Parts: sequence; structure tokens; C-alpha cells
Amino acid sequence: MHPSFSSLFVHPESHKPLAFFGNVEDGDGIPVHVLSPAQTWPEEIVKKLEKMQGEKWIEKRWTNGFLWAYGEQEMYPVIDGIPIFVLPPEQSWPPLEVKKLREERRIGRNWENAGKMLKEEAKLTEFAKRMAEREGLILDVASGPGGGFVPRILHMNLEAKILMNEIGFGVLQEWQRFLRDKGIPNVSFALFDARKMPLKSNSIDIVSDQGGFNNIIGSMEAIKEAYRVLKPGGTLFSVNGMIERDDFLKLPSEVRTKWYNMNPPGFDGFLEVFKHVGFKVICNTVLRERELSPKEGDLPGEADKYGVRLHMKLYCTEITK
Repeated sequence: MHPSFSSLFVHPESHKPLAFFGNVEDGDGIPVHVLSPAQTWPEEIVKKLEKMQGEKWIEKRWTNGFLWAYGEQEMYPVIDGIPIFVLPPEQSWPPLEVKKLREERRIGRNWENAGKMLKEEAKLTEFAKRMAEREGLILDVASGPGGGFVPRILHMNLEAKILMNEIGFGVLQEWQRFLRDKGIPNVSFALFDARKMPLKSNSIDIVSDQGGFNNIIGSMEAIKEAYRVLKPGGTLFSVNGMIERDDFLKLPSEVRTKWYNMNPPGFDGFLEVFKHVGFKVICNTVLRERELSPKEGDLPGEADKYGVRLHMKLYCTEITK
């Protein structure tokens, strides 16, 4: 975990600041307590910890240990620098799928494709270029095997400070392994539910989303969280696909009701949700439109049973807090 991000983690419910206890990179193997400069633990506890190890803020990367907020019962493990806030049964990407991911070299192929597509997708490239050129901290939501915007940003700036988020531990490990082999040091990883981000309010400069919100059930809560963690004036760059309203209305009412209950589909990107949450819209443009194959997801597959083919528009949205 890069020190720029390590001081930002908070308890996902109470938002109390989390301290790390465990091993740090280039340490001597003895567990240490790492409290951020803004730690708000009781002063007597902070002084005791400081006396034990000689300092309270250690600017080294976490390796293995756990995170804990003073007065809370929960402790969150940190494995190879990746903090884990979601229990295994609730995580995505089971081991067999991760194994297949590795055997197919999908992470590497996605990395290569991102480089090739910089010349093909003008709007996405523009978004990535602007993120790559800005200083500050970037949170990529629900990165997945594709890596979200991360590969595009890194192809332009290998020094960008990025936190990749996913609820699949194996996927994060695969990206971590790949980027380490590439000698790219400033990307960090965290396993958490984007609807309950364990990050300080007003702490992130940029949130990037390349299809992440599309894959989160209850995406409005994730968008609210993105708004909360962004600094005033911070920017969210989002690319999201939405099905056509007319296609959706052709489905039986019981099917429409089921999907509304799971994750209400929007028909103009997440534009109205973004506005409702409080974002100021800079642009919301259609990148392209295409017909979905029944194999591309549960809803297209179900629609095909009723002889309905769904069309999707891909929206590029830039908004600010």
C-alpha cells in the first residue's frame, strides 16, 4: 500500500481512522503500529505506541498485518499490502475463475489491448490523458480483470498514484503481480464494497469508472460514496453502458420488475443519478451504440427468451463535485 493512500483508510461504518499493525516493506520483520499524522486516537494510547517504537508515523508500505479503529471490534486483514474489507463468501471471482484468468493471460492481454486502443477511442483516451497529467490520487472503482481506466492511465504516466478497487481478491493479486513484474510501483490495491468505501471523506482527487458502476448492484450507493470521498472540485470520469428504453419496455412486466429491484437501469447513462447525488455535469456524450449478444449477461440472455434483442449506448461522462 502506497503511503499516499495508507493514511486515508477508515472503518467502513463509523468512519473512524484505521491504524495498521504488522510488517512493513523493508522493515526488520518486527510488527509495527502505523498511525497517520491525523490519527484521532486517545492521546495516551498514541503516546504509548510512540514510546514503544520511537515513532508513530512510518512512511513505508504495508505488507502483512491488520487494520483496526480504536474502540471498534472489527479488524481487517492486510495480505501482501492489500486490505480486505469483504468476507470470502461475499467476494467475486472464485479461485477456479482466477486460475482460468491466469492461464488465459487475460490481465496481460487487457494491458496490451489498452495500449492499442489509445489510438482508437478518442474520448476514452482524452479522459485517460487528463487523469494521467493531473497530480493527485486516483481511485478506480470495480477495476475487474480489464483494469478499468488504470492501464490507459499507466500507458501515459507510469508514476500515477492509483488505488485499484475490486471485491475479487484473486483479481487484485493478478494485477498486483503483473504490475510488479512491469516495475510499476505506485499502484495500490484494496478489496472493498464500493457502496461502503473505507476511505476518508474529501480525500481523493479523481474517481475513475470504466463500467464499474454498471457491475455494482445498488450502484446509486456507490455513486454517493464516490461523491463523499472526492475532494471539493474533484472529478469523476465515468464510462457506462445503458440499454435502450424502448427495448427494455418490450420485456414482460415481471422481468422488468425483477431487474428494477436488482439494479434500476438508467436510459441516459447515470446522468440523473449523478445530478441527484450532487455532482455538476461537465459532459455526457454517447460514444457508440451496439446490439448486445444474449451471451453478454443475464438480462440480454433473459431478453432473448422473449425474442427481444437489447441495444446498448456507451456514455462518457465527466462530472465534478
